[in-house]
Amino acid sequence: PPLPSPRGPPSMRVKVKGSVFKGDVDLPGDDPSVGDLRAAVAAASGVRPERQKLLAGGRNLGDNDQASLSSLNVTDGKAIMLLLKPGTAEAAVEEEKALETQHHAHVDRLVQAAIDISHREVHDYDGRRGEDFALELTNQHGDLVMLEPAQQQALVQGLVLHQRGRAEAVRGCRKDEDSARAHARALAFYRRARAAFDSVDDSGIVSAVDNVPYCCLDEVWCLFMLGDTRDLELWDRLLARAAQGLARAHGAGLERLFALKGRNCPERALYPRLHLLQGVLRVLRGDSEGASALLLRAREECRRLTVRRGDVASLRAVVAAQDGGAVPEALAVRALRAGGGSVEGALAYLRQLDDRMAARRADERRRRHIRRRHRLLGRTLQGEPVDLAAVDAIMAAGFSEREAGAALREANNDVNGALARVATARRDALQRLMFLGFEEGLAAGALDAAEGDEAAAADALAGRGGGAP
Repeated sequence: PPLPSPRGPPSMRVKVKGSVFKGDVDLPGDDPSVGDLRAAVAAASGVRPERQKLLAGGRNLGDNDQASLSSLNVTDGKAIMLLLKPGTAEAAVEEEKALETQHHAHVDRLVQAAIDISHREVHDYDGRRGEDFALELTNQHGDLVMLEPAQQQALVQGLVLHQRGRAEAVRGCRKDEDSARAHARALAFYRRARAAFDSVDDSGIVSAVDNVPYCCLDEVWCLFMLGDTRDLELWDRLLARAAQGLARAHGAGLERLFALKGRNCPERALYPRLHLLQGVLRVLRGDSEGASALLLRAREECRRLTVRRGDVASLRAVVAAQDGGAVPEALAVRALRAGGGSVEGALAYLRQLDDRMAARRADERRRRHIRRRHRLLGRTLQGEPVDLAAVDAIMAAGFSEREAGAALREANNDVNGALARVATARRDALQRLMFLGFEEGLAAGALDAAEGDEAAAADALAGRGGGAP
């Protein structure tokens, strides 16, 4: 039977959290009841009302569906915890189907969102295509990489979906989450991401994208976490592709990675996972000797990356004492790994990270300023963006940005032609103001103040006398 729907227009919104559903739920009526809440949660999550156990502020809302939420101190924006009560086998099967349907719909929505992002137009401003960068592709040095539109769309889709899969996998590690369900969601995103990467028609571009081997490795990890060993050939292909991609990006002995980011960079954490999965694959294929070598290697790599809880606490305390700020535990662990396990090395890494973030923010401010100038200056008659270097050259000659932009639009970015146009326009405007009786010096000053706008200059002159009869 269809799940019940809440009645009336929404008047309250609560935040529902749980292993099977997480999201905002709207409730109807002026004073909704517990029954209204159950119906709304059922419609949003697929969990039938009789299977719901609802908690608010640690308090069980109980089974009295007639009780008003206000009497239980549930107000707009309140967080509600959704737990499952034991049910019949038939109800469990029905619920599982509903949750599976909801999962596929959720994946499809996010895939469509990734497609929409990838299709946003990117033009060439500041030496690149770009009017409004929806998402930028950079190389390992941080330089922007511009591709053909179809290739960029496919890569952006792959990057967005891969990142979404990682977010789902992280959720699967939380205590209050259903690990199997979260990793199943992550696996769906990883597979869509890999399909997007593989749709790029230039193998050289795909092989140069670090996220492709990362995605292959993450996909096998999800299969491992789900206990899915049905297709060992797929495991083999994906792990081989991950190993080849990492070797190409980092160097066979990680020499390229160390040269770029130092010996204790976070990317080293990829290798214990790679060697563990390779060892598991050998075990599943009956190669105990090969498996033993890989698993021992993975264990040693994990040991080198392990940080002590006391060092994490010490690092966080030192940062709090020096800067008065709080370092998240995950960042403290990452910094200690990057610093070779020492607090001093971790502090140096955090300072470098702050410097890189400051430089990135400054670069982004510069790009935003460039994009803002381009939006204001528009395009030439031939449809090209106005050349900012040409604008600056004309401004250096004493004219305003508005005048330079207008002249370059008409001259199709020809600096000499635009300079002649703006000089002629300024001279003609000055002569017309002088013809109206305004003194030359005052008229020229008014034109400068009005950025070459003759009407605004005349209004300003008229308002203060300006020497006109």
